[in-house]
Amino acid sequence: YSIIFIIFCLSFLAMMFGEGIFPDSVTAVIYPIGSTWLAARLYFIIFALFFDIIRIINHFTHFYPAIIVENYAKVKLIVLGISIIGVGITLAIGYARFSNPVVTELEIAVSKKVGAKKELHIVMASDVHLSHTIRNKRVKQYVDQINSLNPDIVLFAGDIIDRDLNF
Repeated sequence: YSIIFIIFCLSFLAMMFGEGIFPDSVTAVIYPIGSTWLAARLYFIIFALFFDIIRIINHFTHFYPAIIVENYAKVKLIVLGISIIGVGITLAIGYARFSNPVVTELEIAVSKKVGAKKELHIVMASDVHLSHTIRNKRVKQYVDQINSLNPDIVLFAGDIIDRDLNF
């Protein structure tokens, strides 16, 4: 486990400091591992903080039932398993949502005139994250999806580029 942990941590550092140094074939492998590990670490920290807060509360209130107190080593393993499964499910859901962008339609009435037009169709895209993960094929899918909405105006609202675009 230690070796895998070290490799994951080093992949993130390699991703951050190795862009432009490693060949594209290496970066294409390191980037998804490093960025996924970054997200996983964040969720593991959230789980750890949550369970530490519960432990601190229990320290002062002693609300743990006897079954937990008597089987504390097993309970810690169960909590570890729950954390790993929870982070895995969260990452899978995040990847599924990332792979299938959502279109939400809003109708906004504005009392101002827009020239001769009675309607103005605006498409706003955010969190595109162009990078070694989002390459030309996926960008084309995004462009096609945006164009299929027949916008008059396209707005990009943040998180457009991640790190280096030399891919």
